[in-house]
Amino acid sequence: MIAPAYSINFGQSKPNSNERTVPDTAPTAKLRALVGCAPLGFIAVETGWFVTELSRQPWIIYGVMRTRDAVTPMPGLFVPFTTFTVLYLLLGVIVIFLLRRQFLETRPRWIKKDLFRKEPVSNA
Repeated sequence: MIAPAYSINFGQSKPNSNERTVPDTAPTAKLRALVGCAPLGFIAVETGWFVTELSRQPWIIYGVMRTRDAVTPMPGLFVPFTTFTVLYLLLGVIVIFLLRRQFLETRPRWIKKDLFRKEPVSNA
C-alpha cells in the first residue's frame, strides 16, 4: 500500500516555493489502486492462517486417517470453556451498559429527551 500512496505525490512541493499543496487534478487511477489494496492485508492474514492450519496436520492423509483419530483426548476442557464463555458474556454486557450510558449522557441535540422517558402507553 505504500507504493501506490507514495506514487500519488500529494503534498509535493511546487518549484521555487516552500509551500506544500494538493495537486489540482487527483489521479483517480492511482487512488482507485490504493483503495483496491485495502483488502490485501486481510487476504494475507487469512492465507497465512490457512497455510498454518494445513501444515499442522501433515500426518493426516486424505482417505488414510481422519482428524478425529489423530487428536489427543484432553479431559476437563468443559471448565475453561465455560469460564471463558461466561467471562466474555459478562464483558459484553458491561460494554453494552457503558456504551448505552455514554450515549445517553452525550446524546446529540437533535434527539428529543422525551424519547427516552419511560411513560405508560395509555392513560387508562
